[in-house]
Amino acid sequence: MAAAVTGQLDCADTRTYVRFIRGGEERLGQNRRYGSDLTDAAVNEVVTRPMPISLSKLELGQQMVTTPEEPVAVEAWVRFPEHPIRVEGRAVAWTDKAVWVEFTMRNGATLRAWVWASAVDRKGARKPPPAERE
Repeated sequence: MAAAVTGQLDCADTRTYVRFIRGGEERLGQNRRYGSDLTDAAVNEVVTRPMPISLSKLELGQQMVTTPEEPVAVEAWVRFPEHPIRVEGRAVAWTDKAVWVEFTMRNGATLRAWVWASAVDRKGARKPPPAERE
């Protein structure tokens, strides 16, 4: 504990950072959190690259595409190379089997991807309760 006098630690293999406070007391620094902007969106952005994986033309097929006058608010699962994420976005077009979803990342980038229709829910739509077991 001679380090308390000099303010330096004498450790060959280990570095320990010690903060000296009033009165010369020796205490380890404290890890305090005063709030955080760590949200699902922030985590999703870290684990994804900027380009989502869209369905191929072969997967889309030759189905007729419906384009509404106003996009419909949706929540959808969108695949990225590293990880699928759930996004809040807008359905800008759709077929019987797929939906073209437009969404905005935290950095302001607006992206679009074709996803399977089963991966999309209208925002605010009520989901049916789970079937009761007999």
